[in-house]
Amino acid sequence: MTLSSNKLNRVRQLLEQQGLDAAVFTSTANFAWLTGGDSHVGLASDTGPSAALVTRDRVVVLCDNIEAPRIAAEETGDLGVEMCIYPWWEGLSEERIRDIAGSDRWLADIPMTGRPAIEALMYPLRAALDDSEVETYRELGLVTGLALEEAAQSVEIGQSEHEVAAELARGLLKRGATPTVLLIAADERISRFRHPIPTSKRVERMCMLVAGARMKGLICSATRIVHFGKLPQALEEKHRAVCTVDAALLAHTVPGETAGDAMKAGIAAYTAAGYPDEWTLHHQGGPTGYRPREFRATAESIQVIAPEQAFAWNPSITGTKSEDTVLAREPAPLVLTVSMEWPVISAGPPGARFERPDILAK
Repeated sequence: MTLSSNKLNRVRQLLEQQGLDAAVFTSTANFAWLTGGDSHVGLASDTGPSAALVTRDRVVVLCDNIEAPRIAAEETGDLGVEMCIYPWWEGLSEERIRDIAGSDRWLADIPMTGRPAIEALMYPLRAALDDSEVETYRELGLVTGLALEEAAQSVEIGQSEHEVAAELARGLLKRGATPTVLLIAADERISRFRHPIPTSKRVERMCMLVAGARMKGLICSATRIVHFGKLPQALEEKHRAVCTVDAALLAHTVPGETAGDAMKAGIAAYTAAGYPDEWTLHHQGGPTGYRPREFRATAESIQVIAPEQAFAWNPSITGTKSEDTVLAREPAPLVLTVSMEWPVISAGPPGARFERPDILAK
């Protein structure tokens, strides 16, 4: 395995455009994007103890003496890059960066002592995925879908949300994915909270499971809902409506359109379904990849959708939700987070219909 020359070229073009001699990538997202390696230690941190420095002709991985053995053995050892190892008590100093870069004209992806961050310029570089990233994403999507399906099918009346979350985390971890988001809502908490972190509340009639999962830096997001007994008609109608909104968003998740185009279609679908204000109660998602969402799309988003770009839309109508991670393709996006034996709804207008996850009735 070698570093992607395409990615290095993108970074070096950025250096040229910005009049820089080097860029330092300290976030776990950018480190993974550039090297394919995982630099995180704490799951709650966006930065890791390892960084990658790119100049016009060098790539240097900088890490402290604690992390160096693992990074070299498991993340970057076969990439053919230089390594700079420093004592953990010294940290990654600007002086060290300057010495390696051979210049003071460098920026990092996080602010450092009065220097602006270049993170705002990274989104276009990360947008279009290459073949190896697509292969990883397809594996992660299958893992995420299977873990959600397995955990949802095992939900029992009387289980606590914490217990459901534990099963979902177990399903991800045993398949090689790292949980980044675990949201579980039982019964009325589905309607009360858009981001229901797990509690001790026990399942009585229904449960919503939301997973965020990471593999080699890439992130998948998906939601599934379980209901015990016959679905109430009102809930069934709401879920069909939210699937119609999801289908409208997906129909416009194709290369060449903008995130704003998709959002406008989604908002129109909410109105046509009889729920004109629901989109205002929660963000609708947007492009994903090495971050849970690169940004939250709005009707004003002008960013053009790239081929093989990952998106995760999450439309919701109070009490229900639809969410999967997809790749933008012609003529229609590819759904990654597939649950193999999950009931589906065919939603959307003729010629633009999509199979969306139904509510599993048990």
